[in-house]
Amino acid sequence: KALEIYQRLAKINPEAFGPYLAASYNNLGVLYSGTNNFAKAEEYFTKALEIYQRLAKINPEAFGPYLANSYNNLGLLYRKTNDFAKAEECYTKALEIRKRLVKSNPEAFEPDLAMSYNNLGVLYSDTHNFAKAEECFTKDLEIRKRLTKSNPGAFEPDLASIYNNLGNLYSETNNFAKAEEYYVQALEIRKRLAKTNPGALEPDLADSYNNLGNLYSGTNNFAKAEECYTKALEIRKRLAKTNPEAFEPDLAMSYNNLGILYYKTNDFAKAEECFTKDLEIRKRLAKTNPGAFEPDLAASYINLGILNYEANNFVKSEEYCINALALYQRLAETNPKAFEPGLAISYSNLGELYYNMSKSKEAAEYYEKALELYERMEARTPGQYSENLQECREMLEKLKE
Repeated sequence: KALEIYQRLAKINPEAFGPYLAASYNNLGVLYSGTNNFAKAEEYFTKALEIYQRLAKINPEAFGPYLANSYNNLGLLYRKTNDFAKAEECYTKALEIRKRLVKSNPEAFEPDLAMSYNNLGVLYSDTHNFAKAEECFTKDLEIRKRLTKSNPGAFEPDLASIYNNLGNLYSETNNFAKAEEYYVQALEIRKRLAKTNPGALEPDLADSYNNLGNLYSGTNNFAKAEECYTKALEIRKRLAKTNPEAFEPDLAMSYNNLGILYYKTNDFAKAEECFTKDLEIRKRLAKTNPGAFEPDLAASYINLGILNYEANNFVKSEEYCINALALYQRLAETNPKAFEPGLAISYSNLGELYYNMSKSKEAAEYYEKALELYERMEARTPGQYSENLQECREMLEKLKE
């Protein structure tokens, strides 16, 4: 309704009402982006951008910040929809404008400049351009350190976030010492902040404990991993009590991570307890929003299937593996590229299970289906599934004997 009014007014007096019209387009873009209506979001963000481009030509000082925000919003949208080339283009244009604005007024525009470096860093990290990601995150960090010195209350949460992003980057590039250093710095800030404002900062604190847990688990420091995962779990349990809709997915992840850790250390009783709690939550979540949570539910079934297989509880293992298979079959129909790997794993797991149960006919049937999928996926991405292909072929040869 606001848009309709501003459209009429802007026709009569574009100079006076063009900025309001652009703001209305932008607000609708934010709304549609938040509700995953990406086509409409792009339409409205683009209309806002076109107006701000015209206004910024006439008065760059007044409208440059709005133009940068428009490019940034479109960049966020394109990143969400995996259009990384367009996202980079928009983020870069926002960055260039903000660099110019900072020269004339650093106090006002350095926070936005830091955000632009961060957004580009996340994009480059997503696309595995780790050298560029590190460069952007480092520039973001330098700015946020300066801002935090002058106003810690306002900027320490952002400083913790960039430490966390650098931790993620170094973890992904196997620089575990640096990853630990940055994760710990993020954690220390978040611990301090959560004491004064637990409601706002505890979710981030739990994320920090979880990230350190992942790092320690990946480097086989299982005692430290358990300690961090347990602290994340305790926080998420509290948060899920007050707001289950927001925090139950994270709580399920904590149970899952602890389950994997206990499985790695052969504590099958504790692993089963954690995986079962994870499964209970994900079943509930998948009922209300299957599109969002069925993939995680399928993964939970796989974990319990593998765990029971390792514990020689083949009947239970079969039940969980079949449940995983049914989900992946349905998911792969709508999005084969995303879910065929899970489907292939499910077929392969059942093949191995039936082989060990001396059910040769069933084992061969599932290995054949796994082989067919792996061949198709290998054709798409050569070299990625060669080991899986070899394993399936070897098992089928064994079964023929």
